[in-house]
Amino acid sequence: MYNAGMSHDHGASPRWYRALLALCLLLILLPPGALVQAAPEREPLPLLVRLPDDIAPEQSRAYLATLGLEALAPIPRIHVWRARPLPGQPTALQILSQQLADHVLWIEEDGLVYAQEVVPNDPDYSLQWNLPLIGMEQAWEWSLGEGVVIAIVDSGIDLVHPDLEAKLWVNLGEISGTGQDDDGNGYIDDVHGWDFVDGNAQPHDLNGHGTHVAGIAGAHTDNGIGVAGVGWQAELMALRVLNKEGSGAWSDVAEAIVYAADNGARVINLSLAGSTYSVAAAAAVSYALDRDCLIVAAAGNKEGPIQYPAALPGVMAVGATDSQEQPAKNYASGPEMDVAAPGINIYSTYTRDKPSTYSLMGGTSMAAPHVSGLAALLWAADPTLTALQLTHVITSTAQDVHSPGWDAQTGWGRIDAHAALLSLQPPELGHRHHLPILWRVRTP
Repeated sequence: MYNAGMSHDHGASPRWYRALLALCLLLILLPPGALVQAAPEREPLPLLVRLPDDIAPEQSRAYLATLGLEALAPIPRIHVWRARPLPGQPTALQILSQQLADHVLWIEEDGLVYAQEVVPNDPDYSLQWNLPLIGMEQAWEWSLGEGVVIAIVDSGIDLVHPDLEAKLWVNLGEISGTGQDDDGNGYIDDVHGWDFVDGNAQPHDLNGHGTHVAGIAGAHTDNGIGVAGVGWQAELMALRVLNKEGSGAWSDVAEAIVYAADNGARVINLSLAGSTYSVAAAAAVSYALDRDCLIVAAAGNKEGPIQYPAALPGVMAVGATDSQEQPAKNYASGPEMDVAAPGINIYSTYTRDKPSTYSLMGGTSMAAPHVSGLAALLWAADPTLTALQLTHVITSTAQDVHSPGWDAQTGWGRIDAHAALLSLQPPELGHRHHLPILWRVRTP
């Protein structure tokens, strides 16, 4: 019987079998990836062509066409045209490399730029939702807070915490352990600050609150340990005014404010509050303001008017917002409110005397050090700013996340570190990342 497609020679392989074998051998012998479809070439970017100032727009379009270019659109007032090669024409770079174009001053390919961010390598940074929210990753591109001292007037700081020890302010005029007042400031051996509760030079935190606040303002960042702080390279002055239970006296607060102002702190963080007015605290605040310190204070966690010292004139009162940009409920509010910052479920350093060296805490106490850390970044970027000017930068660049305009719960809005830094130092072409001119004909 004859079957179509089969060979009459039963001793030879069928043709289909031999074809399949040949195809298999071909696939084996081809180099890897030979049959993978080539990726399409990137569409060329437009060209930027600088023409003389006195050539009118229509003349410019016509002239570019003689070079084999289609004029797309001008960049107003700097006489630069976006253009692309006409179909079938060599690129403008090829044309201009062969002959000098009389009316072309320079030409380059339109480059790409990208948002720049600094993401620290601290392992618990992923838990710090608050820092990306206020634009820290972009702000750190501009400033890290170098050389600015933040006084943490609180329950002290864990002086040997692995994320804080390297960030402690050092009083260069004092020699540790001499038992003498080497710098003559009235405090003996005050190398890192002072304990106004117990009256000694060891302002170690026995409560945890001050350590948490200090970590937000300026934990040792990008060190592969724990968390990041807003004031990446700011120094932290430890001033203990709250005892183990977290309470203290106005007199100690007032003395600590004066100490901070006299010993080089530009920012004084007061994450504490009381319902009664203190003449002594007001006098100390006035003293520090006269020395151009920025004083940042927690507005208060109890429903009602803003508490002291945040309610004092000249003090920046800070409210708290959550991860959804909502103001904290049943917290203090009033006409003294300046700005808000993240303050609910904030992860930061905690004293080593407790079961954990890191912890979640919440309140306006946690919001205030965000502002203090930002102030350090701004002053490092522009040391000529006065405290009043710096306050204006922070309030004028805040994001309006609650009621339109100023409101009693968030003030002028939630702080925006990136916007604040950019308001001081607008980005200019080539400030950090340069786009090369591919071929220059002549400079204007």
